[in-house]
Amino acid sequence: MDPLVTNLVEPQDDSSQAPSKLAEDVKPEDDLLILKPVQERTQHDVSDNLGFALTEEAIPAASVGSSGSSVEEDSSEHDTTTPSSSVPPSESGNLDCATHHFTSNTAIADLVPELFTENIMAKVLRTAQAAMSSLPTAFPEIVPQQDNHDGSYSLREADFWTCGFFPGTMYSMLERLIKYPQRMHLSSSVDLKHLRNQLTILCRTWAEPIRGMDERTDTHDIGFIVMPALRTDWELFGNQQSLDSIVKAAHSLATRYVPTAGAIRSWDLLKKKNIEIIDQDENMIVIIDSMCNLDLLYYAAHHAQDSKLAEIATTHAATLLHSHLRPEPMLSASKDAYRGQWYSTCHVANIDPRTGELKQRITAQGYEHDSTWSRGQAWGILGYAETYMWTRDHRFLEAACGLAEYFLYRLKTSPVCVSCARYVPLWDFDAPIENEDEPLRDSSAGTIAANGMLLLSQALAGIGQTQLSLRFRNTALRIVQDTLSFALAPEKARLVSGSYHQIRAEETSPERRYDGMLKFGTANNNANAREECEYESKRIKPGLKSGAIDNLHRRIDELEQRFNAQESRLEQCNHGSPHETGHTHQSSSKSAAYSILALLAKELPKLTDGLSNGGVATPATNEESNKRRRLADKDNINLHTLDSDEVPPLSQAEMLEATVAAYFSHVHPWIPMIHQARFLQRFSIEPQRRKLSVVIQAMILAASKFVPGSRGGHVEQARRWVVCTAMETLSLESLQALTILAFDDIGNGQASKAWAIIGSMTRTVEYMGLAQEQEDSELHPFCQAYACLENTDDWTEEEERRRVFWNVFLLDRFCSVTMGWSTSLTSDDVFRRLPCDGHLWRKQNAVLTPYFGIWDKSKGRIGNPIGFISQPISLIDESSATETAAHGQMRGTPSIDMGQNGAADMSTVGAFAYNIEATESMSRVVSYFLQQKVNVRNQGEISSWLTRFKELDLRLVHWKMLLPQKWKANPNLTRQVPLMDPNLTTAHVTHNASMILLHQLIAYPPPHWGFRNRLPSTCSAEACYTAGTEIATITEKYLTKSSPTSPVGCQYAFCLFVAARVLLAHWRYTRENNLAPEFWSILHSLEEMSRRWIAFSGRLHCEENLFSQYHRRLRRLHERCAEDENFRLNIMDYTKDIDDRRGTSEPSQSFRTWPNVGVTLPLDDLDLSLLSPEFNTDPMLDQDFIDMDRVIAFEDGSMFTSSFDLGANGW
Repeated sequence: MDPLVTNLVEPQDDSSQAPSKLAEDVKPEDDLLILKPVQERTQHDVSDNLGFALTEEAIPAASVGSSGSSVEEDSSEHDTTTPSSSVPPSESGNLDCATHHFTSNTAIADLVPELFTENIMAKVLRTAQAAMSSLPTAFPEIVPQQDNHDGSYSLREADFWTCGFFPGTMYSMLERLIKYPQRMHLSSSVDLKHLRNQLTILCRTWAEPIRGMDERTDTHDIGFIVMPALRTDWELFGNQQSLDSIVKAAHSLATRYVPTAGAIRSWDLLKKKNIEIIDQDENMIVIIDSMCNLDLLYYAAHHAQDSKLAEIATTHAATLLHSHLRPEPMLSASKDAYRGQWYSTCHVANIDPRTGELKQRITAQGYEHDSTWSRGQAWGILGYAETYMWTRDHRFLEAACGLAEYFLYRLKTSPVCVSCARYVPLWDFDAPIENEDEPLRDSSAGTIAANGMLLLSQALAGIGQTQLSLRFRNTALRIVQDTLSFALAPEKARLVSGSYHQIRAEETSPERRYDGMLKFGTANNNANAREECEYESKRIKPGLKSGAIDNLHRRIDELEQRFNAQESRLEQCNHGSPHETGHTHQSSSKSAAYSILALLAKELPKLTDGLSNGGVATPATNEESNKRRRLADKDNINLHTLDSDEVPPLSQAEMLEATVAAYFSHVHPWIPMIHQARFLQRFSIEPQRRKLSVVIQAMILAASKFVPGSRGGHVEQARRWVVCTAMETLSLESLQALTILAFDDIGNGQASKAWAIIGSMTRTVEYMGLAQEQEDSELHPFCQAYACLENTDDWTEEEERRRVFWNVFLLDRFCSVTMGWSTSLTSDDVFRRLPCDGHLWRKQNAVLTPYFGIWDKSKGRIGNPIGFISQPISLIDESSATETAAHGQMRGTPSIDMGQNGAADMSTVGAFAYNIEATESMSRVVSYFLQQKVNVRNQGEISSWLTRFKELDLRLVHWKMLLPQKWKANPNLTRQVPLMDPNLTTAHVTHNASMILLHQLIAYPPPHWGFRNRLPSTCSAEACYTAGTEIATITEKYLTKSSPTSPVGCQYAFCLFVAARVLLAHWRYTRENNLAPEFWSILHSLEEMSRRWIAFSGRLHCEENLFSQYHRRLRRLHERCAEDENFRLNIMDYTKDIDDRRGTSEPSQSFRTWPNVGVTLPLDDLDLSLLSPEFNTDPMLDQDFIDMDRVIAFEDGSMFTSSFDLGANGW
């Protein structure tokens, strides 16, 4: 496959063996076992046979002629430095780098510049973007070369052995951008940083499905699948998940090892033409390709320190020396040719698994059993070269040299008709040439062999075999040069910078498209060589399996028993409630009937497929295959439109399990309110599972889009069922389901659907007593409220209730801030402790957390000092507070620790609590400043309003000023952290957005305010600008650090919108200002967030979520600003920018359309002394607010340890 050519990246000082210390992804070197030369190995290495890797940065200029072609090796004038002996190379000799033997060096990029052109990068980027919608069920394989084809990649099912090649190609491109940006010949209009960021996101997206294949034991090609992408991801970024997948994949491959045969089983069966090998007890199929999967075993053995994996690999390689390699006579007259034994290789060997005896040598892809299939020969060269680099076993070096020399001999002795680009091999060296004008070549075979010869060159230079090293290096470069001149597709592409720094690819010549880099690969231009053969992991013999009919009868009997039992239960219910008989019986019977039909519909295909296909696996095709339908077969069958009183059918067990897991890994971090262990325990018990049905359905609606292969059928009907069911009862499960639903609706850009739900929940939490702590007190009202929920002695359950309330509280505040509405949950309603740290709740360690003070809104009018309206419990009534704390001990847990000055003990709270604080700070800015009615004609009211501004400003400043340095935001990530907590990050950006909302009216006042020139606008504009750019920086780091499949919360998106909007206002308010580059960074982040939110739902091109709405509105605002230099944003119209009822963006008013009410005041009469630097009043400060404004450090062990559980993210 042509992407293999991209493995020819410039080496760099052992960087291929360990994560490079790039950007912010530094990984401690103590955590690594870096491959070292033999002399430097220590007792920590896996074994004495592991650890050598030699690198080479340059290529000898003398090896290439002036025309760019290799000098013919047979020329005697180049035989002046032959090896000192004719014996095969061995371990003896020095380990000096090959560079030391060469007097002149030239970089690879200078010898084969076509590999580093913009054309290569553009084709990779275009395919990555275009084929995204096929993930994770299909991957690019080949570009057919028929005249009627459009030049785009054909896709192959995800479990085909080539699926890892395209993600590996992408990572090769990314590696070049990171390590060798100076070698990339890109257009000056393309920003390398944005290209690198864009490609990084694409790489991680494409790599994600690959990780899911690491447990496959049905294929020996798992090395081809996982190594190209995941190894580079680990080495570039230190991604532990990728290394873990590699190790897991190696253990999966090891399960196919047969000790008695000393080899790894490649295929379970083989059927092609007159070949049929089925019985695994008597046959073991091993192909030469398997040599290139041994690198996986060695790599995993090294990093996991598991010598067993290395032993399996070495034994397998030794077995194939005898089973596959066929000795060939030495026929070359060149003095610098390899003087040891030459070899050709067969493709397939059938070995007796009981004795290890070779039974036969055959081919499945070559011309004949005894012919030399060029790609098989290339696999052997590369595989044995890699094996030698790991083991330093001279047997493998001699095998690689012998295979390479014979390959070179067959290239040079090919018929005259291939004299043009002779070093592009024929698809089979012994196959007859039917058309001498166009002999069939295999460009992929050449590039594979070139990779192997480059490794050989390094190895030979390391043991002093300089001349032979030069010979193979020259040959490798000649192969690459001939391949590029002969097979490089003339249809070129280029990179184009679009709006908002988005980079895309387009053809240099319209109507000429070819997405592949190379042409003339065997698979895409030779029907004979592409003939399908079957080698599925399991073969089903024709006809029904023994006992299938009996098994089907048993299943039908079971279904009948279920049906009869359900009818009996219905009759009992009907006898108890005669007046409900009609509708209930009809509806329930109908539901039962549909359930029976659904189960039968799932069982029948298992029988009919066996009858129609005779139990034989059907070969996969590009259009349709059984493998491709694997996920689809598990999809739930919906037989009718759901009625509101019917429970939506659940997915199959595996899909449901995956959906629940996706909920806890993707949705739960943003609304952490369900204890995962308790939920799974209840889910395993049938009666409890029925109580959880409404929550499960809500989870499916919100999280199914994050599950590859899931299908969202009857979404609207299922949603209506969840709403109706949850509204019927006052239960914790109903509140949890509605919270999930509201969160999903807002993210989907349908906030109007969530308004009624959120409004209902704010009252429901009061009805259920969730707004108050259930602690005992001597103070009771005369009229006791009805208790919908019984008190509980279980601290974990009480914490879950507390978290449900705070999530409803956050939704209420979000609606209030984004829509400009009044808050519902006030100080009269709320008397709650903050949620505890997530890991304490997860471990069910009972702790006591401080109360959170809600400001008294009735006293919040302009003119009342904040200190009066925000007195904490300890300041309102010290005696009652002490009494409350004393009586508030939770079953033996310590009471709240009131330290000096009434400061509460915050050691038990976590990131979620800080997010609550930051959100309430934003709500206070809106409620107590922006929503206050002020008569701007009254000097006293204006002065009071500006005093409130100063008070709130001090509050926000204290967020950072009063915190230790380690607790503050770390936007530049000067302190390295493995992960950034979503709630903690949201708290930081929310704080900065609060600063913007507070200052923007002062920074950019309406033009009709006559006193605007006396306002501290410069200071406020700087505050807005700084806060906006910091939001952009933190977001860019967060998206880089987080998983490319993890979504982002809605509140985060609103903060980005506020930041980008104020950057636009800053740009247009003063003509001298320039638009900050962080504006484009925010737009790019919103696009990425939109992509993550859509995930696998298949709606990649539909702009219907909150993030795309914000992105589209900001883009339109920018276009308006660019078109009209007099346009000024009305910074207070942010609530009108998005019409949530239609999910579309509508233009807001500009300052030019703001009604001029003619308000003017004498500037000299307006007292603005409160805003002067000499302002010395000392308003009462909300001590609770100041003391609780602390942010968990990114390094904090409770959140960011090496054992960080993604399922508990954000608890």
